[in-house]
Amino acid sequence: MPTVPITHALATGLGFDGVSLGVLIVETAEIGLVTPPVGLNIFIASASTGVSTRDGFVGVLPFVVIEIVMLAILAAFPWIALFLSGLMR
Repeated sequence: MPTVPITHALATGLGFDGVSLGVLIVETAEIGLVTPPVGLNIFIASASTGVSTRDGFVGVLPFVVIEIVMLAILAAFPWIALFLSGLMR
């Protein structure tokens, strides 16, 4: 995440909202933590439960597909990420 300050400055300079950009960054980090080759969450869960990492990666596959679809929706319609915060005004 060391490139976030540079990415944020460039994206807000191009007219993107900083909060929706942050939501997209967090969403991609979530996907990265459960997919190979990093898959840190799967390695931790398999070490603590005794389940093989292969079974862990296979078990998380439906959730990764949902996360990727959700990322595409949030990228296409960034107002969805800001809907609830807009109601608080």
